[in-house]
Amino acid sequence: MRKVYLGMVLPSVIFTTAYAQDEFELAIVGDPQLSWSCLSESHSFPNTYCADPKNRGKCKSTQAEEYNKIFMDSVVKLKEAGGEKFKGMVINGDLTEFGDQNGNFEKFKELYRLNDKEYREKLKFDIWPGLGNHDYQNNINDCGLPLTPVWNKCAAVMMQFMGEWMIDAKGRGSIKNYDMPIFRKNLLQVQNQRNVTGSLSYSWQIGEFHFVQLQNYPTYTVKFNRGYSFGISSWDMRAVSANHKEKVSDVGWLENDLREAVKSGKRIILNWHQFTAYDKHGDKSKHCLRNDTNNGKVSFCQRDVDALKAMLQPYASHIDAIFIGHHHSRIGKWAAHTLSLQQGGKMVEVPVYYSGSPVAGQYLKATFNNTNKKFCLHSVQAGNVQAQKELVADCRK
Repeated sequence: MRKVYLGMVLPSVIFTTAYAQDEFELAIVGDPQLSWSCLSESHSFPNTYCADPKNRGKCKSTQAEEYNKIFMDSVVKLKEAGGEKFKGMVINGDLTEFGDQNGNFEKFKELYRLNDKEYREKLKFDIWPGLGNHDYQNNINDCGLPLTPVWNKCAAVMMQFMGEWMIDAKGRGSIKNYDMPIFRKNLLQVQNQRNVTGSLSYSWQIGEFHFVQLQNYPTYTVKFNRGYSFGISSWDMRAVSANHKEKVSDVGWLENDLREAVKSGKRIILNWHQFTAYDKHGDKSKHCLRNDTNNGKVSFCQRDVDALKAMLQPYASHIDAIFIGHHHSRIGKWAAHTLSLQQGGKMVEVPVYYSGSPVAGQYLKATFNNTNKKFCLHSVQAGNVQAQKELVADCRK
């Protein structure tokens, strides 16, 4: 039987019948976002942490630590209730508010016990993390002292963390595939920093389902330097589209990954952070369409939606859902973001589900049925795992 640990799987194990049981469960959430404030939320669900006026008066860092602890305790209770059926947790972006700044990243690792081997072995479930705009996009050219080795450290550390995590996760069997063609030191470089290129997307399989984590959003591209602009104290950081091709004749990473999943008969579940591109702080951008009914602010970037449709359309009939984060208080199906894809002359409507967040005190429990290859969804109230509301009932049909 496959033994799964939080952030660790014993090296000798492989994918076996433990994942072939009729049903399995995952918790799906977005935006732990150390150190986000309750006061930054426009809505608080009743009976949740931020709905309590006493909590709203505490400092930001205390709030973030307390609501994340309540959430993590709730997931542990789901594991206790689900036993072997509960396989782990997907985090759809914004692990931090500022990347590796103000202690955000260290606090995240502490609260989620990423470095605690004894705790991981006791808990026995995986965490599949993703990066969001607050982890790297928002911090580019906005962190560290320019023209010093720490310039752009906040974003670069998060990209390097994801690279290290993927290498380790594949080695221990928690993921199957990842996209990072470059992860290396500079020549003569003595520090532990790496040059990183890739979408940092990765995939894994449980039973009859194929899961993909596409990070900030599938078409996100950016290039920046950590440290100096050149030399041995300069590191090249490059995020590319999940379907990037160095040559026209190449097969993109996502295309190849999804093609293999379809060939093996798996149903596909996609995860990323924000539905599509916004500018650095989610406001106006000359590159994006403006919605005149929204005071001229960006609603989405049509170019990215078009690119996303193009890369997903050949596999549309095999994609069952897209799970995203970014908007903390949204949970469940969001009709406005349904992705309409054409395949074989037919229109396929792929539903998009928001994942909730620790600060909102709500997240998703997804139950996957390996027999009928369908899933059920419940929203769960952090701090009260009995407070569940059914959102999708397909796994019981």
